[in-house]
Amino acid sequence: MKSDAKIERTPAAYALANVIINEPFVYLEGESDIRYWKNIFQEGTHIRACDGWKKVIETVELVNQKMAQCIGVIDKDFREILPEDEKCPKNVFVSDDHDLEQMMYKTDAFRRIIRNTYTNIEENEIDKLKNNILKIICVIGYVKLAIRRKGIKFEFKKESSKKTNHAHHCFEYPKYEKALIEEKKLTLKDEIDIDVNQLITLIVNYNNAQGKETLIKTAYNEEIKQKYDPWTLGSGHDFTYILRHILLRTQSVCAELETLEEKLYLAYDKFFETELYKSIVDYCKKNTIHII
Repeated sequence: MKSDAKIERTPAAYALANVIINEPFVYLEGESDIRYWKNIFQEGTHIRACDGWKKVIETVELVNQKMAQCIGVIDKDFREILPEDEKCPKNVFVSDDHDLEQMMYKTDAFRRIIRNTYTNIEENEIDKLKNNILKIICVIGYVKLAIRRKGIKFEFKKESSKKTNHAHHCFEYPKYEKALIEEKKLTLKDEIDIDVNQLITLIVNYNNAQGKETLIKTAYNEEIKQKYDPWTLGSGHDFTYILRHILLRTQSVCAELETLEEKLYLAYDKFFETELYKSIVDYCKKNTIHII
């Protein structure tokens, strides 16, 4: 991956660099996404983080206007449930599921991570654990969806100031574990649930927006009347957060979220079978873009 450290990180600056360098660029939502994608695209490909999907679209549109070559990749997020106003250019590609991490957890990559941690675990216990985490993050997903549909501008992660072993930016999330209903001495065989009222309260407090609890709970009760694909509804980063909590409670394994996701990336081997990959390859072939 090529680095242009002195280039200002704005859509206009990226687009200008794209034109001046006159080579294909890849635009992603954040720095953490580069961890995975740098292993997918050819060595030497210009990969840039745009600070969110809206800026990915804005940057790609600017580059397209200047007739330079680029692609963008963004998370599906809730756009299958709540279509966004911004339409994606044909060279911006969307993850098959809620995000890239959900695409991975959906496969046997999850099984490989768990087997490397719990040597004596049974197959049915792995499935039970996966389904339990998925159930929890779907509740979180419904709450986020309710908030989004109401047009409430909440954050669900904030850049962390703590130092880690990772060069890219790290994030802090609401402390979802405070809303979990679980045994004091937790084992993998124990079912974990989540208290939606506590969940809403901690998300409201995380955003310093006390007083919105009733509005969000009412909206949540409306949302849960609809059934959505759990892999579309739940966030992969929330999956990692809950998995990390379970590892800590059952194995005293205190891994950074970023470390867990890097293990996930290494365990994932199905990307070349996804619609996302096929769409990128098809576009690049048709437009003679040599990056993948």
